[in-house]
Amino acid sequence: MSLNRINQEVDSFINKLPSQIREKIKDKYDSTKTKKEKSCTEVETILSAENYYKNVKNHLSKFKQKENDIVLEFVDFETEVYLGNKHIAEKIKKGCIGFCEKNQEVIEKINGLIFFSETRGSGKTFMAKIICNYFLNNYKMAKFTTAYNMISEIMQSKENSQDLIYKYKEYSFLVLDELNMIKFTEYKENIFYDIIEYRKQNKKPTIITTNIKPKYLQIDETLKNRLENYFYTFEFPEVSVRDNFKNIYEQELKNILFD
Repeated sequence: MSLNRINQEVDSFINKLPSQIREKIKDKYDSTKTKKEKSCTEVETILSAENYYKNVKNHLSKFKQKENDIVLEFVDFETEVYLGNKHIAEKIKKGCIGFCEKNQEVIEKINGLIFFSETRGSGKTFMAKIICNYFLNNYKMAKFTTAYNMISEIMQSKENSQDLIYKYKEYSFLVLDELNMIKFTEYKENIFYDIIEYRKQNKKPTIITTNIKPKYLQIDETLKNRLENYFYTFEFPEVSVRDNFKNIYEQELKNILFD
Protein backbone atom coordinates (compact mmCIF):
# COMPACT_ATOMS: atom_id res chain seq x y z
CA MET A 1 0.00 0.00 0.00
CA SER A 2 1.75 3.07 -1.25
CA LEU A 3 1.21 6.49 0.29
CA ASN A 4 2.66 8.49 -2.62
CA ARG A 5 -0.76 9.93 -3.28
CA ILE A 6 -1.03 11.37 0.23
CA ASN A 7 2.43 12.87 -0.07
CA GLN A 8 1.53 14.44 -3.40
CA GLU A 9 -1.72 15.86 -2.01
CA VAL A 10 0.09 17.50 0.92
CA ASP A 11 2.64 19.02 -1.47
CA SER A 12 -0.17 20.17 -3.73
CA PHE A 13 -1.96 21.85 -0.85
CA ILE A 14 1.19 23.73 0.20
CA ASN A 15 1.80 24.86 -3.38
CA LYS A 16 -1.72 26.28 -3.62
CA LEU A 17 -1.14 28.64 -0.69
CA PRO A 18 -0.59 32.35 -1.42
CA SER A 19 2.98 32.81 -2.64
CA GLN A 20 3.99 35.03 0.29
CA ILE A 21 2.93 32.43 2.88
CA ARG A 22 4.32 29.56 0.84
CA GLU A 23 7.74 31.19 0.55
CA LYS A 24 7.85 31.94 4.27
CA ILE A 25 6.89 28.38 5.14
CA LYS A 26 9.85 27.16 3.14
CA ASP A 27 12.27 29.65 4.66
CA LYS A 28 14.65 28.19 7.21
CA TYR A 29 14.55 31.30 9.42
CA ASP A 30 18.23 30.98 10.20
CA SER A 31 18.56 34.69 10.85
CA THR A 32 17.32 35.88 14.25
CA LYS A 33 17.27 39.44 12.89
CA THR A 34 14.86 38.46 10.15
CA LYS A 35 12.52 36.88 12.71
CA LYS A 36 12.52 40.00 14.88
CA GLU A 37 11.56 42.19 11.93
CA LYS A 38 8.31 40.32 11.57
CA SER A 39 5.31 40.52 13.87
CA CYS A 40 5.12 37.84 16.56
CA THR A 41 1.77 36.56 15.31
CA GLU A 42 3.00 36.20 11.76
CA VAL A 43 6.18 34.44 12.83
CA GLU A 44 4.34 32.02 15.10
CA THR A 45 1.88 31.22 12.32
CA ILE A 46 4.61 30.67 9.75
CA LEU A 47 6.81 28.63 12.07
CA SER A 48 3.90 26.48 13.19
CA ALA A 49 2.94 25.79 9.60
CA GLU A 50 6.53 25.06 8.68
CA ASN A 51 7.01 22.66 11.59
CA TYR A 52 3.70 20.96 10.90
CA TYR A 53 4.63 20.50 7.25
CA LYS A 54 7.97 18.97 8.28
CA ASN A 55 6.23 16.66 10.73
CA VAL A 56 3.78 15.49 8.08
CA LYS A 57 6.61 14.85 5.63
CA ASN A 58 8.58 13.02 8.32
CA HIS A 59 5.56 10.92 9.30
CA LEU A 60 4.85 9.97 5.70
CA SER A 61 8.50 9.10 5.14
CA LYS A 62 8.56 6.81 8.19
CA PHE A 63 5.22 5.31 7.19
CA LYS A 64 6.49 4.45 3.71
CA GLN A 65 9.73 3.10 5.14
CA LYS A 66 7.78 0.84 7.49
CA GLU A 67 5.51 -0.30 4.71
CA ASN A 68 8.37 -1.14 2.39
CA ASP A 69 10.44 -2.94 5.03
CA ILE A 70 7.49 -4.70 6.70
CA VAL A 71 8.25 -3.38 10.18
CA LEU A 72 4.68 -2.54 11.11
CA GLU A 73 2.98 -3.41 14.40
CA PHE A 74 -0.65 -3.61 15.48
CA VAL A 75 -0.35 -0.22 17.17
CA ASP A 76 0.19 1.27 13.69
CA PHE A 77 -3.31 0.19 12.62
CA GLU A 78 -5.17 3.35 13.63
CA THR A 79 -8.89 2.62 13.76
CA GLU A 80 -9.76 6.31 14.15
CA VAL A 81 -9.14 6.96 10.46
CA TYR A 82 -12.12 4.73 9.64
CA LEU A 83 -14.35 7.43 11.18
CA GLY A 84 -17.93 6.08 11.26
CA ASN A 85 -16.66 2.57 10.65
CA LYS A 86 -14.24 2.63 13.58
CA HIS A 87 -16.12 -0.14 15.41
CA ILE A 88 -15.71 -2.46 12.41
CA ALA A 89 -11.99 -1.68 12.20
CA GLU A 90 -11.58 -2.32 15.93
CA LYS A 91 -13.28 -5.72 15.58
CA ILE A 92 -10.97 -6.62 12.68
CA LYS A 93 -7.92 -5.51 14.65
CA LYS A 94 -8.98 -7.54 17.68
CA GLY A 95 -9.63 -10.60 15.52
CA CYS A 96 -6.25 -10.33 13.80
CA ILE A 97 -4.46 -10.02 17.14
CA GLY A 98 -6.31 -13.15 18.28
CA PHE A 99 -5.30 -14.93 15.07
CA CYS A 100 -1.65 -14.23 15.87
CA GLU A 101 -1.65 -14.86 19.60
CA LYS A 102 -3.78 -18.03 19.40
CA ASN A 103 -2.49 -19.26 16.08
CA GLN A 104 -1.89 -22.85 17.18
CA GLU A 105 -5.56 -23.15 18.18
CA VAL A 106 -6.87 -21.28 15.16
CA ILE A 107 -4.88 -23.24 12.58
CA GLU A 108 -6.60 -26.44 13.75
CA LYS A 109 -9.85 -25.03 12.37
CA ILE A 110 -8.93 -22.78 9.43
CA ASN A 111 -6.02 -22.34 7.03
CA GLY A 112 -5.90 -18.57 7.42
CA LEU A 113 -7.64 -15.29 6.71
CA ILE A 114 -9.05 -13.50 3.69
CA PHE A 115 -9.14 -9.69 3.80
CA PHE A 116 -11.84 -8.38 1.46
CA SER A 117 -13.16 -5.01 0.40
CA GLU A 118 -13.90 -3.59 -3.02
CA THR A 119 -12.29 -0.27 -2.09
CA ARG A 120 -8.59 0.20 -2.70
CA GLY A 121 -6.65 1.70 0.20
CA SER A 122 -9.01 0.28 2.85
CA GLY A 123 -6.20 -1.23 4.94
CA LYS A 124 -6.17 -4.86 3.75
CA THR A 125 -2.53 -4.91 2.68
CA PHE A 126 -1.53 -2.80 5.65
CA MET A 127 -2.99 -5.28 8.13
CA ALA A 128 -1.55 -8.23 6.22
CA LYS A 129 1.94 -6.71 6.55
CA ILE A 130 1.42 -6.14 10.27
CA ILE A 131 0.61 -9.83 10.75
CA CYS A 132 3.53 -10.90 8.54
CA ASN A 133 5.84 -8.79 10.71
CA TYR A 134 4.38 -10.41 13.84
CA PHE A 135 5.42 -13.85 12.58
CA LEU A 136 8.83 -12.59 11.48
CA ASN A 137 9.38 -11.20 14.97
CA ASN A 138 8.54 -14.60 16.38
CA TYR A 139 11.26 -16.25 14.31
CA LYS A 140 8.95 -17.72 11.72
CA MET A 141 9.91 -18.13 8.06
CA ALA A 142 7.34 -15.62 6.75
CA LYS A 143 6.86 -14.37 3.20
CA PHE A 144 4.91 -11.39 1.84
CA THR A 145 4.24 -11.22 -1.90
CA THR A 146 1.42 -10.60 -4.32
CA ALA A 147 -0.49 -13.59 -5.63
CA TYR A 148 0.32 -12.41 -9.15
CA ASN A 149 4.07 -12.28 -8.47
CA MET A 150 4.07 -15.74 -6.92
CA ILE A 151 2.34 -17.32 -9.93
CA SER A 152 4.50 -15.36 -12.40
CA GLU A 153 7.70 -16.35 -10.63
CA ILE A 154 6.74 -20.02 -10.71
CA MET A 155 5.65 -19.96 -14.37
CA GLN A 156 8.79 -18.15 -15.53
CA SER A 157 11.13 -20.46 -13.64
CA LYS A 158 10.31 -23.42 -15.93
CA GLU A 159 12.88 -26.05 -14.94
CA ASN A 160 12.91 -24.88 -11.32
CA SER A 161 9.15 -24.46 -10.99
CA GLN A 162 8.72 -27.43 -8.64
CA ASP A 163 11.43 -26.08 -6.35
CA LEU A 164 9.65 -22.72 -6.17
CA ILE A 165 6.28 -24.34 -5.56
CA TYR A 166 7.80 -26.32 -2.72
CA LYS A 167 9.31 -23.13 -1.27
CA TYR A 168 5.90 -21.43 -1.18
CA LYS A 169 4.37 -24.54 0.34
CA GLU A 170 6.92 -24.59 3.13
CA TYR A 171 6.86 -20.99 4.37
CA SER A 172 5.71 -21.00 8.00
CA PHE A 173 3.50 -18.03 7.18
CA LEU A 174 2.52 -16.67 3.76
CA VAL A 175 0.73 -13.50 2.60
CA LEU A 176 -0.66 -13.45 -0.94
CA ASP A 177 -1.76 -9.91 -1.71
CA GLU A 178 -4.29 -8.90 -4.40
CA LEU A 179 -5.60 -12.30 -5.45
CA ASN A 180 -8.03 -10.57 -7.81
CA MET A 181 -5.13 -9.43 -10.03
CA ILE A 182 -4.54 -12.97 -11.33
CA LYS A 183 -6.19 -13.89 -14.62
CA PHE A 184 -6.62 -17.55 -13.83
CA THR A 185 -6.06 -20.34 -16.35
CA GLU A 186 -6.33 -24.04 -15.60
CA TYR A 187 -2.56 -24.23 -15.13
CA LYS A 188 -2.52 -21.27 -12.73
CA GLU A 189 -5.44 -22.73 -10.79
CA ASN A 190 -3.58 -26.02 -10.40
CA ILE A 191 -0.50 -24.23 -9.02
CA PHE A 192 -2.57 -22.18 -6.60
CA TYR A 193 -4.65 -25.16 -5.50
CA ASP A 194 -1.54 -27.28 -4.96
CA ILE A 195 0.03 -24.66 -2.67
CA ILE A 196 -3.14 -23.88 -0.70
CA GLU A 197 -4.05 -27.54 -0.22
CA TYR A 198 -0.57 -28.45 0.98
CA ARG A 199 -0.47 -25.54 3.41
CA LYS A 200 -3.87 -26.51 4.79
CA GLN A 201 -2.87 -30.12 5.35
CA ASN A 202 0.41 -29.10 7.00
CA LYS A 203 -1.14 -26.36 9.16
CA LYS A 204 0.78 -23.45 7.66
CA PRO A 205 -1.30 -20.24 7.93
CA THR A 206 -1.93 -18.09 4.87
CA ILE A 207 -3.47 -14.65 4.43
CA ILE A 208 -5.03 -13.57 1.15
CA THR A 209 -6.21 -10.07 0.27
CA THR A 210 -8.68 -9.42 -2.54
CA ASN A 211 -11.03 -6.81 -3.99
CA ILE A 212 -13.36 -9.56 -5.20
CA LYS A 213 -15.09 -12.09 -2.96
CA PRO A 214 -13.89 -15.65 -3.66
CA LYS A 215 -17.37 -16.77 -4.69
CA TYR A 216 -17.32 -14.21 -7.52
CA LEU A 217 -13.85 -15.08 -8.81
CA GLN A 218 -13.70 -16.72 -12.24
CA ILE A 219 -12.04 -19.89 -10.98
CA ASP A 220 -12.65 -23.62 -10.74
CA GLU A 221 -15.34 -24.57 -8.22
CA THR A 222 -12.96 -26.82 -6.28
CA LEU A 223 -10.50 -23.99 -5.71
CA LYS A 224 -13.35 -21.61 -4.92
CA ASN A 225 -14.62 -24.10 -2.35
CA ARG A 226 -11.18 -24.22 -0.70
CA LEU A 227 -11.03 -20.43 -0.41
CA GLU A 228 -14.53 -20.21 1.05
CA ASN A 229 -14.14 -23.07 3.53
CA TYR A 230 -10.48 -23.02 4.50
CA PHE A 231 -10.35 -19.32 5.35
CA TYR A 232 -12.14 -16.89 7.66
CA THR A 233 -13.04 -13.67 5.87
CA PHE A 234 -12.72 -10.19 7.37
CA GLU A 235 -14.70 -7.65 5.36
CA PHE A 236 -12.94 -4.31 5.67
CA PRO A 237 -15.04 -1.12 5.59
CA GLU A 238 -15.56 0.30 2.12
CA VAL A 239 -13.47 3.33 3.08
CA SER A 240 -10.26 4.67 1.58
CA VAL A 241 -7.97 5.16 4.55
CA ARG A 242 -5.52 6.96 2.25
CA ASP A 243 -8.13 9.61 1.46
CA ASN A 244 -9.05 9.94 5.14
CA PHE A 245 -5.40 10.44 6.10
CA LYS A 246 -5.05 13.12 3.45
CA ASN A 247 -8.22 14.91 4.57
CA ILE A 248 -7.15 14.85 8.23
CA TYR A 249 -3.70 16.25 7.44
CA GLU A 250 -5.15 18.92 5.18
CA GLN A 251 -7.71 20.05 7.75
CA GLU A 252 -5.10 20.23 10.52
CA LEU A 253 -2.84 22.31 8.29
CA LYS A 254 -5.71 24.66 7.46
CA ASN A 255 -6.43 25.05 11.17
CA ILE A 256 -2.82 26.06 11.81
CA LEU A 257 -2.65 28.50 8.93
CA PHE A 258 -6.03 30.19 9.06
CA ASP A 259 -7.50 29.88 12.59
